[in-house]
Parts: sequence; C-alpha cells; structure tokens
Amino acid sequence: MKQTVGINKETVSNVSSTDFPGHFPGEDHAFSIDRFKSAFSVQFHRNEPNDASFSLVGIDASLANAFRRILIAEIPTLAIEDGVIGLEKISREEASRAGSGYEGHAGELKAVVKDTMKDTVSREALRHPEFEGKVKLGRRRDHFIFSIESTGQWDSDELFLEAVKHMKLKCKKLEQQVINMVQ
Repeated sequence: MKQTVGINKETVSNVSSTDFPGHFPGEDHAFSIDRFKSAFSVQFHRNEPNDASFSLVGIDASLANAFRRILIAEIPTLAIEDGVIGLEKISREEASRAGSGYEGHAGELKAVVKDTMKDTVSREALRHPEFEGKVKLGRRRDHFIFSIESTGQWDSDELFLEAVKHMKLKCKKLEQQVINMVQ
C-alpha cells in the first residue's frame, strides 16, 4: 500500500511518503531525473481559455502543494475552487503486480470508481454497519487534480506554466544561496 493513502472512518493513514533512500532495505529510491521523467505526466481533463482541469501524476505532494501555493499567492487573477486527489482505476492483474500497493488484495472483489473526476471519496459508506470490513477507501499518493479558473489576463493553462516559471526561479535562487554558503 505504498502508493495509497488510506481513507478511514475517522482518520487518514499512510500519509507520509516513504519513497526516499534507505527507507526500504534493498530498494533504491534515490532521486533520478530519468525515473522522474518516466513516471511524471500531465493529463488534461478540460482545457478552456478561462477554465482548466488537469492531473499531475507521479509527483510528490510537497511539489504539488508548492505549485498550489504559488498559484494562490504569486500569480494574479486566479480562483481555485477545489484541489482533489484522484483515485486510480486498477484491474486485478495490475493489483497483483509487485509494488502496486495492492499485493495480497488482488483476489478480493473490488468496486472501483468509474469517473474519478466526480468522486469525492465520501466516508459515508464507512459509517454503516452493513459495509463494515467490506469497503476500503484510498487515494493515490502521487496524483493531484488541479482546477484553475482565469479572469482573462492569461488562459487558465498558462497560469500553471507561470507557476512553473516561478518555481524554477525559486530553485535557482536557492541553488545560488547554497553555493554562497559553501564558499
């Protein structure tokens, strides 16, 4: 369940990321730009000039949150209505693969959300005794859905690109500060 954040009746579990070097013996989780490039994707669900919705998949929560904060605080003319983490659709074959996060559960009967864009991961099913022990809710740890509205100064998708530019500048400034510290 490494990639699944558990949604329980009263709590949320497996929130902390564990994909860093040394956490799991024998597993290499050192950052690699090639590994990042192969795992990261942007999937547009809607892309209108004043309204865009897209998923960032294969990205750490800290980076997704940094982009969200930059969009809110540093890029003008923006309204974010919601930021929902999507659920993944998974087959029994995918679930049985090592590293899928579902190992040991592949033989269980599963109901999977058909349209993840409409799912709110309601805990209501967990509150009814007839579903106790039969329902598991979870979210993919590395899948973030952004909804961006623009008032027209920039197209909505361009606002996110501006946030990426801001992040690059921040990284360059941090890099220079580290260089200055070691000199």
